[in-house]
Amino acid sequence: MNENAEKSNNKVNLTQEQLDKYVRMYFTGEYKHEKLSIIHAECDNNINSFLYILEHFLKTKCNELRLRKYIPLLQEKFRIDSLLRYRIYYLDEQFSWTEENIKRFIYVNNALITSCENAWNEAVSTAAILEERIMKNDPFFKDFEIIVTLDVFPSLGNENELKHVENYFAGKIGTIASISYNLYKQCLNVWRPHDIDKTESWEYWGYEHIFKDVYLTHFMHELLFGSRAWSRDDILSMNSISAEVNVIHRNYTQLE
Repeated sequence: MNENAEKSNNKVNLTQEQLDKYVRMYFTGEYKHEKLSIIHAECDNNINSFLYILEHFLKTKCNELRLRKYIPLLQEKFRIDSLLRYRIYYLDEQFSWTEENIKRFIYVNNALITSCENAWNEAVSTAAILEERIMKNDPFFKDFEIIVTLDVFPSLGNENELKHVENYFAGKIGTIASISYNLYKQCLNVWRPHDIDKTESWEYWGYEHIFKDVYLTHFMHELLFGSRAWSRDDILSMNSISAEVNVIHRNYTQLE
């Protein structure tokens, strides 16, 4: 990471009184954008203070409702997203494409592509086996659907300190493919994911000259420009990628 990113990742020391104050300031009453800059200034411009405030809010909600993971209400989600967008803007303003960051970006991008390829190959081989079972008149198996997804997980600091925030960040960034019995051939030949054949590299607006010879996966594009809450530093410090191939077996009974 660059020097500014390392500075922003310094440990945050907020008292319980401060956490309670900032949560009340931001998550209760009438929402005002300037409250973000007030909190930022009072926290000595340590941008990661926002993550600890959000952690305190989510943890409190989980404890109140006795839940492992709290799903924010619509208004709360709006405020959380605004807070994280403010954080992204601050971090990205300090970000620079150093040689080290470019190499790491390409490494993460290629890891996303590899995960996609491995999951797709697993789905295709599984679909071939399932299709053969149907063709042989399996007594139960009449139809199937295979859904292939990619999940990503951030590395935002000490997981014991920010586990609720990391749960909020983590999750699916897209569906690689959905293969069903009736559309099996089309999936193999027509609807193959772009990232498998690298037929359509997504543009990285403003930095085409840096990545002009790099195939940019649409999953990286989603992290950069989609509805996710990831800064460029978050993407470069990604902790892990999980590819899932979920198979649904179906049987139909026709009643007269």
